[in-house]
Amino acid sequence: MSSELSGLAASLRDALADANRGLVEREALVELIGLGAVAGEHVLLIGPPGTAKSEAARRVARATGARTFEYLLGRFTEPSEIFGPVDLAKLRAGQVETATAGMLPEAEVAFLDEVPPPLREGLRQL
Repeated sequence: MSSELSGLAASLRDALADANRGLVEREALVELIGLGAVAGEHVLLIGPPGTAKSEAARRVARATGARTFEYLLGRFTEPSEIFGPVDLAKLRAGQVETATAGMLPEAEVAFLDEVPPPLREGLRQL
């Protein structure tokens, strides 16, 4: 392994150790979130309230300097609340484009909380 890669791996290990500090028995959770962030893959966290899911995601994002998006979903959540609203200035110019700054498409780590029951049941069957 090259020294540059070894240095990056050590930096990631240190960042994840910092993220895990103060969380009780959540090492595997923090490591999985970190792995998902590094690999550019999704991590689905299902569990009862109060088990540090959102805190672990926030800490890993902070520790790695990732751009984040966090949203509390509800039964009536609209796609524009997650993906961004239509850019009105461009719409006036005849172009339909979504303003994604600060929204899910721009995030490196996203945490969608309180998935509604119908969608949650579908995810459990995966």
